[in-house]
Amino acid sequence: MIATGFFVARPGTSIYLVAMKYPGMLGLSLLLCVSLHAQNTRPQAEEIDPSVDGLNYLLDSLQTKSSEIAERKKALAATTDAPTRVQLEQQLAELKAEEHDLQRKFERNAIATDADVYYNEDGEAFNLQSEVEKLLQPIVSELKAATEDSRKIEEMRAELALLMKRKSVSDAAVTNLSMLVASQTDEALEDRLGELLTIWKQRQKDANNQSTATDIELTKRLKARESLLDTSRNFVSGFFQSRGMNLLLGIAAFCAVFFGMRVLNYLYRKMRGEKEERYLLGRILGIFYHLFSVILAIFALVFVFNMRGDWFLLGITIIFLIGVGWASINTIPVVFEQLKMMLNVGSVRESQRIIFNGVPWVVDSLGLHAHLLNPLLEGGAQQLPLRSLVGMHSRTAGENEAYFPSQTGDWVELSDGHIGRVEFQTPEVVQIVLLGGSQVTYQTPQYLALSPKNMSTHFRIQQVFGIDYAHLPICTAEVPRIMYEKVREGLLDVVANEELLNLVVEFKAAGPSSLDYHILADFKGTIASRYDVLERALARLLVDACNENDWVIPFTQITLHQSSDWKQS
Repeated sequence: MIATGFFVARPGTSIYLVAMKYPGMLGLSLLLCVSLHAQNTRPQAEEIDPSVDGLNYLLDSLQTKSSEIAERKKALAATTDAPTRVQLEQQLAELKAEEHDLQRKFERNAIATDADVYYNEDGEAFNLQSEVEKLLQPIVSELKAATEDSRKIEEMRAELALLMKRKSVSDAAVTNLSMLVASQTDEALEDRLGELLTIWKQRQKDANNQSTATDIELTKRLKARESLLDTSRNFVSGFFQSRGMNLLLGIAAFCAVFFGMRVLNYLYRKMRGEKEERYLLGRILGIFYHLFSVILAIFALVFVFNMRGDWFLLGITIIFLIGVGWASINTIPVVFEQLKMMLNVGSVRESQRIIFNGVPWVVDSLGLHAHLLNPLLEGGAQQLPLRSLVGMHSRTAGENEAYFPSQTGDWVELSDGHIGRVEFQTPEVVQIVLLGGSQVTYQTPQYLALSPKNMSTHFRIQQVFGIDYAHLPICTAEVPRIMYEKVREGLLDVVANEELLNLVVEFKAAGPSSLDYHILADFKGTIASRYDVLERALARLLVDACNENDWVIPFTQITLHQSSDWKQS
């Protein structure tokens, strides 16, 4: 027996055996005995400490392992067969390794801390392939388990096909050999063929038996196989009861952390004021805050999977993150440009003008997203990912530079000849109501390409009018005066005096067949809807002036010239 200052360990007990076989663990044995002695002094109703109970199981395992090692050593000493010795030596090495692991586990559980620094100061060498295999092993195991039934059925079908082919070959061989044996008269050849026939009959029997057994097993497995609907239902049910719950918890943790930090950032900005900080340090801190929120959310996701012990989802998550990181290598220049935009030091900057999709915008703010505004468009605010602006350039807008040539309700004249009122204008389309009520819809870039002339402020109607050369003596003074008085008087019958802003009648040029005058009239934009009425009125008044004053309106004449050759002939 082993005596100590606290107790006596009697022979035959587990503590005694461990102390004798493993002197290095005597201290641990004493610690266990003290614990057991303390438990014996407690009331019987109190439960045993689970940690001490686990140490007892480990001690029993160590005893069993020691006995197995002793048996292998005896067998190794007694055998002289080389293959057997190799096998026993391999088994002995495996048992010693298992015993060593149990000893380390016992010590680690007893001292309740990791003592690896005492046994492996340099640490194990890092092996990337081994680490990747450990990471992929749960995923591969899950995939193998999910396809195990299908794989076994396919293997059995392939095996049955091979056995049926063997059966066919053996049947043909037996038939041919039987005919040869029956027709032979040579005794030696007959004996040789008979031996061969016996071999093929045995092969035929084996092929029949194996194919029949395999076919029965395959039929049984196919019958026992669940229908597709039942399989799907069981898979979905099992998924949501185990792994599905882990996935939901992980996603919930990710969203809670990610959006929680966004809410905190929003509340902080509300407390500081509505407008986001514009200085460089504030932008840098904002970038780091958003980056930290993403990293912390990913950590929460991984932490949940790890705490739930779901190595399959954990491995999938890690592989996904590695894939995203690897794929992001090619996007580093784009990401760098986006970071410059977020810091407001890139090619696109806040409060500057930019042309996006053919439409002018003002860059309202740059953060994780770009916020663009056009105050003259309905729905003229859009939020874009920063990558949409990579490669573009903004500039400082002019002092009175407009962001759109018209507003809703304005009258415009387009280069395609259409005149109408702007019904609505958005970043995508502009709808024009023409004179008469018909509607024309343009895509916004197309509308801008037609150089819209806004008539809602002021607009001008002008014509070139010609009279005959017979009135040459009065063409520069009297005719313009009479035309001016007639046109003004007639226009004031159509519009109010304040709506006619300007009227000019001037001699323009002596044309090939007429004396031409340039007449222009400026009106207020409030009467732009009467553009066609005023245009026709101007033409009518000019003709009336000619009729009242007997002025001849020339028409284009064709003059024929005879060549000299024709006259001579």
